[in-house]
Amino acid sequence: MDLGACTVFILNSNGRPFVAKNLGWTSRFQSITFNQFGKEFPLGGMNERGLVMEELNVSPVGIGDRDAAPAINEFQLVQYVLDNCATVAEAMDEITLLHYSPLILQLHYFLVDSSGNFAVIEFDGNKFKSCTDEGGKPPFLSNNRYRESIEYLQKFKGFGGELPVHHRKGSNERFVSASKMLSDYKEEEPLGYAFAMLDTVSQKDTRWSIVYDIEHMSIYARVHQCPDLKIIRMGNLDPSKDYSGVGFNLNECTLTTENDFHRVSREENTLHLKEVIRTISAEINLRGGDQLKMRMAEYGNHYLY
Repeated sequence: MDLGACTVFILNSNGRPFVAKNLGWTSRFQSITFNQFGKEFPLGGMNERGLVMEELNVSPVGIGDRDAAPAINEFQLVQYVLDNCATVAEAMDEITLLHYSPLILQLHYFLVDSSGNFAVIEFDGNKFKSCTDEGGKPPFLSNNRYRESIEYLQKFKGFGGELPVHHRKGSNERFVSASKMLSDYKEEEPLGYAFAMLDTVSQKDTRWSIVYDIEHMSIYARVHQCPDLKIIRMGNLDPSKDYSGVGFNLNECTLTTENDFHRVSREENTLHLKEVIRTISAEINLRGGDQLKMRMAEYGNHYLY
């Protein structure tokens, strides 16, 4: 992180104060990301060093006043970590320097590196913290806060309690189901078993299922209305080629590999963002409305050439 690239100031215009701030960094690593909200707003992905970061919705907490730490939103945090960190330990060192300033949703995060180290990261209202510092923690995360899920899991057979495990809906129930399936794993073919686990805990509104094979630097994505598995092998990417601003639409069933990347236009990015925000606005009350759409589109389009 280039903390020296940060700038903040107040511009007074006829008595109207405008506060402006830059948080700048130079990317160390290439990454493949999944961006529901358009360019520069990833939900998750993997970088060229095998670090995977994914986010999940979580119940919000009150966020305290920011101190001197640079502020970062819920999507930029993913891109920042993938751009700058090779391991979970490096990511934790960087994340603790930042303050959370969500645009739309409060999220918590799941990190795994090429050595198999993992961490669950949550914001407690004042700072980011790891929920998995002690050993023996289950490598799962759903939409409840991690400690709540651990306490719930301990009520079930095989995990300290007496309740039988049944595959049921609900965030904590999915946490229990995934824990049971992993404990039952007997060296079956891992890709198929991983997708089977995802199928078991899928919901009626599940649209994507993604599996990261870190050892082989491959990403497998399945969109539920498309029969073809999309496979992205980072080793097949041309190191001499500029991949900034390229991608493909997961909903297009004919696209299956990294060879199907195309340069995303400003118009395509803006239309996609507007449609996504229109859709989610029916479910949650978005702060900022049309101004939020414009700000996000302008930010993402700044990086499209």
